[in-house]
Amino acid sequence: MLAHPREQPARQHIQVTLLGTSAGPPAHAGQAGISTLIEAGGDRFLFDAGRGFMERLVRSGRQMDDVSKLFITHLHSDHIVDLPDLMLTPWSAPSARKVPLESLGSARHARDDAAPSVGVRI
Repeated sequence: MLAHPREQPARQHIQVTLLGTSAGPPAHAGQAGISTLIEAGGDRFLFDAGRGFMERLVRSGRQMDDVSKLFITHLHSDHIVDLPDLMLTPWSAPSARKVPLESLGSARHARDDAAPSVGVRI
């Protein structure tokens, strides 16, 4: 009797692109703020939306509306400053977003990170 070779699961390709690694404030000339794109299983996850990430996304060969899920690690300004660019610009772009942008994050971080500095930033 011949043994059947064990079937290997299909390997899933995962790609990580560092769109920006500059922590702040302040902003650093020539460096984009914190933002990481992870592509896996047909989804494109954006972790944080630091200053200038959209330009880096387009320079990397992706469309502005390619991000399918957004994850905010915490609410410090250097992680969220370009959220309006992500939410508003792709709808007016030639490619025009066709799927909703799903946003994920921690309610605990939203409460704990924003509260101490709200009075300073407003």
